[in-house]
Amino acid sequence: MHQSLNEILHGIRGIHIYSQVGIGKLALGDLFEALDQWIRAQRTSENGSPIGRFDRTFSVSQMRALRNTLELVMLDLGQDEFFTRTGFELSEGAALLDRLNSALLHPLRIDKAMRQRAQ
Repeated sequence: MHQSLNEILHGIRGIHIYSQVGIGKLALGDLFEALDQWIRAQRTSENGSPIGRFDRTFSVSQMRALRNTLELVMLDLGQDEFFTRTGFELSEGAALLDRLNSALLHPLRIDKAMRQRAQ
């Protein structure tokens, strides 16, 4: 996600951030900065990936923006360039896109066990 945000803000040209992503450039920059600061504060694994979790609450508009950002980057870069510029396979991006779509479709994740106990 970090690399996708970076591509939209600093790499890919011709993106109309507000109309295509769903939030303004400053708000998208704030999301990037929060994630960037967290990454810089983490210990890293041998491959350079941060160790730990980025636990943060996002608004629906922020979630949509993250989802739209990832989709735009995937579509713009394609399989080979996506890997070159982000360090991840397009299939990994697609899996994250599926997770974001799922979170947006089911914003109130009520545990099934809790529902069953209430019946």
